[in-house]
Amino acid sequence: MHTFIIRASTIPDAWYQALRLIRDCGREYIIDRGSFKGSKRKEIDSVVVHIKKPYLEPYTEMLPIIPENMNIPNPTSEKYISQYVRYIMTPELEPNEQYTYGSRIHDQIFKVIEMFKREGHNTNQAVLQIA
Repeated sequence: MHTFIIRASTIPDAWYQALRLIRDCGREYIIDRGSFKGSKRKEIDSVVVHIKKPYLEPYTEMLPIIPENMNIPNPTSEKYISQYVRYIMTPELEPNEQYTYGSRIHDQIFKVIEMFKREGHNTNQAVLQIA
């Protein structure tokens, strides 16, 4: 397994370098089980990212801006965020999905909250499992 190293000046710089790395060096595979079965994906097994200036002011300077012609959803747009919240906050599934983060952790969250209320927050037993 090869570990790639990304040296970036900012978070947006790291984002673009990661996309370029996946495009140029990613291993393409077809999903054969689970959500989106039959779809193609690309992945990198191991990457280390070093960002020289991870915090910038104003906050919006830290967000990557995805040009529309790239046909990649902008992960920082209000529309994308509001759609993604469903995946991490509700157990709802679309017809082509077998699970989402939300469906895996929905019931677990309430148990963890109750444990914190009952026993306090100094514990290593508060674990949410998604895989």
